[in-house]
Amino acid sequence: ITISYGVQDYAALLLVIFSTVLVMVSIIALMSAIAKSVKEAGTMTSPLMLINVGVSLIPMFTGVKDVATTHFLIPIYNSVMMMNGVFSSNYSLTNLAVTVVTNLVLTAILSVGLTAMFNSEKVMFAK
Repeated sequence: ITISYGVQDYAALLLVIFSTVLVMVSIIALMSAIAKSVKEAGTMTSPLMLINVGVSLIPMFTGVKDVATTHFLIPIYNSVMMMNGVFSSNYSLTNLAVTVVTNLVLTAILSVGLTAMFNSEKVMFAK
């Protein structure tokens, strides 16, 4: 079996990975801002990594064809399913658009929340 990927597949993968990285960095930055120490920040982000591992196992049990477009509104899950679709050459541009837009909107919301936390003296100078 020979699988060849085109420029569109690589572009789709790049968009998904880039938008997913933005979401993950935003979530970790928000958790780190809430934490009072580096140790606490590490402890808070550990469950997030476990969730990522758990979600990444889902494609073993479902296919991209079985997933409704509305499921691509769920962060992290949408990226995993979209990458699975790209690797299996079985994805739609609609699902790609929903995934990327959802991830970028979530990143914007988390960035606004992080900005609000940094502007709040109560959060930044609490001991």
